[in-house]
Amino acid sequence: VPPGSTTTLLFYLEEPQRSSIRVWVGDTQGNAVAGATVSLARPGWEAQQTTSSCGNAFFNNLTPDTYEVLVQKDGFLSATTTVAVGTEEAETVSITLLASS
Repeated sequence: VPPGSTTTLLFYLEEPQRSSIRVWVGDTQGNAVAGATVSLARPGWEAQQTTSSCGNAFFNNLTPDTYEVLVQKDGFLSATTTVAVGTEEAETVSITLLASS
């Protein structure tokens, strides 16, 4: 916004969804990584999201279970982790990607 001008921003806040996962993806400098593919899987089920400009990917209305999280982005090494989701929790997973050589 240029100096001396105004703009209106609207923010909508809501409680995290139950049985959900938010995956934040960053680099080793702590910068968000946009455009990374985040795959979430459990036996018999898989879903994918692409990280936003803020480095976030959201998965909602999940069946309580243990999920594997796989993150891939050109120029970086792939990263994986697991996360357990219950019926009442909103889980957050932070993954730091290392640049590929």
